[in-house]
Amino acid sequence: MAKEPRPRWQWLLLGLLGLLILAYAGASWFFSNVLIAFPTYSLEEDRNRLGISSPADFGLPQPQDFTVNTANVQLSGWFFQGTNRCGVLFLHGIGSSRYTMLKYAPMFWQRGCSLMFYDARRHGSSTGKYGTYGYYESKDAVVMLSQFKALTALNDNQLGMLGESYGAASAILAAQNVPNLAFVIADSSYESLKAIVYEQGEKQYGKLIKVFIPGAFLLSELRARFDVSKVSPLDSVERVRVPLLLQHALEDDYTPAEHSKHLFANSDKSQTMLYLSDWGAGHAEAINTNPQAYTRVVDEFLAAYAPEFQ
Repeated sequence: MAKEPRPRWQWLLLGLLGLLILAYAGASWFFSNVLIAFPTYSLEEDRNRLGISSPADFGLPQPQDFTVNTANVQLSGWFFQGTNRCGVLFLHGIGSSRYTMLKYAPMFWQRGCSLMFYDARRHGSSTGKYGTYGYYESKDAVVMLSQFKALTALNDNQLGMLGESYGAASAILAAQNVPNLAFVIADSSYESLKAIVYEQGEKQYGKLIKVFIPGAFLLSELRARFDVSKVSPLDSVERVRVPLLLQHALEDDYTPAEHSKHLFANSDKSQTMLYLSDWGAGHAEAINTNPQAYTRVVDEFLAAYAPEFQ
């Protein structure tokens, strides 16, 4: 017997379902672009945006340019040779470049420390198709620490890392794999990629975005070949055995200070200091708002938790 033809309503339902699937896939693809293919400034654009003429604005000499090849990307940066046996690696925030981290240089340059700044993958003068919020960036940081040691013959316990926002999360993720570092300073870090995406997604696109975030995460993972669940400083900080300063502005309306509070709650309290500034600073702007107080906090942290760092 011949099969009865499907009723028209079933065909309409199947067509509607197909359209919904296509719409969801299209929206998920769009938001995965927002997530991993975000816009960034070139090195020159960032310099102009910040109104910086050169590192000399911060009391630094002419830098030594360098490039490092790692995991199919080329990372570009500056190295400044100090006079003492100490060094600091700087990790910038999302969309910007090494220029944004020069504001932190004076408080370590005056200690005689060597300094290294570099553009994260996909940022500035470095290459890279996608940003992964610390998944690959943390591995890059470990490579850069090796480069730092090759240039200076310093040991891990003579090197520190300072990152802000995207760079702060990357530094925490990296620190679990470099247990002998002198210290890590994480300014305005997010506790996990999932947490900050859901927060900022709703803030920027409304509550409906929550429907598309799982699809955006899935496509981002497939395209950039990383695991969203592993981008969690909140989990990683439990394994960090390095003196850690968590600095966050209470007025931060991009990444709320609760993120650093949660990180502190999961950390080794014997080696971790939480400082919540109330200077009216925005996201990752505390040092610009009150550089003297910021330097004082860092000096107090180093004196208490990394006294041998000179």
